[in-house]
Amino acid sequence: MTDIARPPLSPLNEEPSRPRRPATPSPTPATAFEMCATSMFKELNQLKETVKKRDDQLKRLLPLLEMPESQRLPHLLATSSSRAMSDPPSTQQATVPAKRLGRFPSPEALPAEPTSVWQRLDSAIRELKEKDQLIRERNEQIQAQAKVIGEQSAEIQDKNAQLELQVEVIKFKDAQIAGQADAIRIRNAQLEAQAAAIKAKDAHIDAQTQAITSKGSQIQAQAQVIKVKDSHLLVQFQAIKAKDAQIEAQSQSIKAREEQIRQAIKIANSVPGRIINSKGSPSAGKALSPSAPKQSSQCKAASQRLAKTASSSSQIPLLTPHVSPPSNHGATCQCESCFSCKCAICLEIKQQHASIRDGLYFHNPFA
Repeated sequence: MTDIARPPLSPLNEEPSRPRRPATPSPTPATAFEMCATSMFKELNQLKETVKKRDDQLKRLLPLLEMPESQRLPHLLATSSSRAMSDPPSTQQATVPAKRLGRFPSPEALPAEPTSVWQRLDSAIRELKEKDQLIRERNEQIQAQAKVIGEQSAEIQDKNAQLELQVEVIKFKDAQIAGQADAIRIRNAQLEAQAAAIKAKDAHIDAQTQAITSKGSQIQAQAQVIKVKDSHLLVQFQAIKAKDAQIEAQSQSIKAREEQIRQAIKIANSVPGRIINSKGSPSAGKALSPSAPKQSSQCKAASQRLAKTASSSSQIPLLTPHVSPPSNHGATCQCESCFSCKCAICLEIKQQHASIRDGLYFHNPFA
């Protein structure tokens, strides 16, 4: 632990007055704290320097105080003579200021330095005699001050410990303040980043709001268009339903007609000499020769019976007998090329197909 003592006492045991601090404008708490800490460190350094000088002075004077009075003067003479012989003339000056020693004259008032060794020795002896007289006078003061210093040493050590503790507390508070300042700077940076993110989010939300508003107007326009389309689709749906009903009626009519054709084919097959197969094409029977004409008397009689049967069932009569169509008739036939037969069945099927769709016809009427 470093010993910090008071500054040296004057002959009247009065402490030197400390210089007043210049008036400063109302500082901030941080500035006031820094100024106070700086002032305390300066005072501590001054106290350390003063204590060091005081210790050096006491170390030089204590051996003289411990010696008997009869030995002090020879010791001082020997010390002064050896110092005078070793030091050059330019450096032989009083090491203690005249103000500190009391009645010593200033260096300018002293006589010129002697040049010879014996003259320097005589001058040193005279100086030592004067110093011895001064030391005798100051001896009592030093002894009294030594008692005071001994009494004050404990207080000085306590104050030194308190000052060191205060210094540690100040350092700890400085570290806390620095940590808090760093935390505040980090928090400020985080808040600035959050503010920037919020601004960007607000801009994004504004853009989304504008887009939603524009999209809403577009949706409203599309809703109006959809309403118009719905009305059109409703009309078309009603038309499709009516068309479906018509197609269903036609399908039922076709099914009935097909059943009628099957019955007619069965009746035609009962005629001897001519057989109509399941596809409606005539085939040669046992009683019919291979070279028989397609429209024989038996075929005409069968056609007449078919016409009579069809007229009795309020259907379109068979006007001409059915002839054999091409081989691809029924599965992948084309209306314009395959329906070469002019019988009532083929003409009716062709007419029904033309009313539904122009072009290809994929239906086997003889299935």
